[in-house]
Amino acid sequence: MSEDITTPEATVNPTSSVHPTLPTKDDVNTSTTDASTWDLGRCKWFDISKGYGFVTLKSCPTEQANQQRDVFVYQSVIQMNGFRSLHDGEEVKVQYKKSSLGWEATVVCGPNGEDCIGNVRRPKRRKRPDRCYNCGEAGHHAKECNLPPLPKRCHHCKSIEHLVVDCPNKQDTPPDTSETSTQS
Repeated sequence: MSEDITTPEATVNPTSSVHPTLPTKDDVNTSTTDASTWDLGRCKWFDISKGYGFVTLKSCPTEQANQQRDVFVYQSVIQMNGFRSLHDGEEVKVQYKKSSLGWEATVVCGPNGEDCIGNVRRPKRRKRPDRCYNCGEAGHHAKECNLPPLPKRCHHCKSIEHLVVDCPNKQDTPPDTSETSTQS
């Protein structure tokens, strides 16, 4: 039997593997806890393809006065609609806590609690090269292929002697009998 634990910043089910829900804008402006701290900062760098980066805090809560604290930010804690990211140099308000790996952000929003602006760039997607339907080689289409059109063949075993409907190597699946009607 599991209980839900409710905190001001998130609702967490201890037996669930689902991430906690992010707070609303009102919760971001008013909630404070002992385990985490709010501070203003500036995005040091953010890798949009990997979904993480670092924010440098404006105040200096470290022991040495000449060092600034960098806080790790993962894209799931950024408050904004759509593709979540940060623009390099963007001013943000960060709620952070000490984790086993160092300082980690729990919520990142705009300086006044609004949504972050984010980066206008999106990660590049690898596009597969087009292939010829006739010969299967990359770099050209069937209409530009130097080979004559290949005869029709079975899509299952690639034989030119029969089509996929008549393929002896293909095992037939039994018809679905789950939709039988009952008469009363």
